[in-house]
Amino acid sequence: MFKYKTLHHNEHGYVIKCSQSSPIQIGFGYFALANTENEFAEFGRMINNCYEENKDSFGFVPGQKRIQDSTPPRNMFWVFSLNELKRFTELLSQAHISLELEKIFTTVENEN
Repeated sequence: MFKYKTLHHNEHGYVIKCSQSSPIQIGFGYFALANTENEFAEFGRMINNCYEENKDSFGFVPGQKRIQDSTPPRNMFWVFSLNELKRFTELLSQAHISLELEKIFTTVENEN
């Protein structure tokens, strides 16, 4: 049986980590994906960059799905509204902070 640790969740999605192996699972909207820690960090940077590039764009209606971002499979794209992209960025950011804190506490415990 798998045991998961919740890194962060809210009404829009979740980020969990398997306690027995390293995959990090992200669930948001209509999709879920699994990443290694390195892939998760890179994915978070990619989503944050997409948000930063679009947050001040004129002509975007915050609830309208008009922002697309590429995915590892070249023939697939994610399409977000500005509001969704902001919520997704916040979810990933909070999960990343939890993961970093977990690493710090583990390091301190191992040193004692």
